[in-house]
Amino acid sequence: MNCVERILVVDDDRIVLMGLEGVLKHEGFDVSIASSAREALKSLDSDDFDLVLTDLVLQDDSGITILKKAKEVSPEIAVIVITGFASVNSAIEALRQGAFDYLIKPCEDDEMLIRVRRGLERKRILQKIREQEIQDERLKAITQTAVTVNDQINTPLNVIQASAEYLRGAVKEDDPTLRESLSFIESEVGKIKEVVSNLARIVDPQVKKYALEEITMVDLDQSTIKKKRDSHKQQPDQAIRILVVDDEEYMLQSLSKLLNLMGFETEVAENGEKALEIFQSREVDLIITDINMPGMSGMELLKQIKKENPDIPVIIITGFGVEKAQEMAKKNKADGFLPKPFRMNDIKSMIDKVLADCLPS
Repeated sequence: MNCVERILVVDDDRIVLMGLEGVLKHEGFDVSIASSAREALKSLDSDDFDLVLTDLVLQDDSGITILKKAKEVSPEIAVIVITGFASVNSAIEALRQGAFDYLIKPCEDDEMLIRVRRGLERKRILQKIREQEIQDERLKAITQTAVTVNDQINTPLNVIQASAEYLRGAVKEDDPTLRESLSFIESEVGKIKEVVSNLARIVDPQVKKYALEEITMVDLDQSTIKKKRDSHKQQPDQAIRILVVDDEEYMLQSLSKLLNLMGFETEVAENGEKALEIFQSREVDLIITDINMPGMSGMELLKQIKKENPDIPVIIITGFGVEKAQEMAKKNKADGFLPKPFRMNDIKSMIDKVLADCLPS
């Protein structure tokens, strides 16, 4: 059912006031009246209106005061000033202060209704624009938060996940308590990973009240989230030497240990310059590099490596600006791309796929 639009009519002439009220109510509008500026200002403070129709000259104040108050309460509200004291100056001043239109007494009912309907239509349009702006601002804030979360949480999260998987491979079979604890860690990390992933892929955020507090939170169950792409099928292992590049020491060492656990040999470099030096002086079969590093970035390293040897496969990993980074990686001929955080099977599948595509059998 459509909501009845509310109109406030202000005039200190009771006959005019009653006449306007009657015409507007007959057209189905919800009408409130005020016979003074004081009454009108009080109504604007206590109620919501879609349009204000006010006399310009009142005994206790000016219609301009009511106009300013209405715009202060609701910038989208339509205000029509009506007066018997016609002058160019008063019309210009009313329009300058934000009035939608200007009528001169006496005016025909039909003409007044035409102006009122136009004002209400403009108000509806402005309200829709404002609602869209709020939605865009909300999405922008969520996107910025998601990017920050990805950048700040994904790397340590990946280390926790990788460490748990590494310990699982090293722990004895006859220690069920420790294995159960590791399973619990992996499960909870997986939940965090899913939340972070969903936040980064929200396209239509919805919010809900958080418990009993007067704050809201993103409702992931109701928000529209872009679907994930299908993962690659697992390929068989191949013994190769991998150069791992990352400026985060714990990420560098954890990934290196994971790759060793898979049977690969590894070289490590904490920045792009060091990685390029290793690449130019030693034999490596594949390079895995982060993007965001001081000095030479991972993307610059990728360009230089492909310039010197286009056949060396390079996998880009990052937790920041994933979609844009993936586009840049593809443009610069990266052979693989993996967003942080990733599981042991994710990196293994990516390596196997890249090797199958790039190296001779």
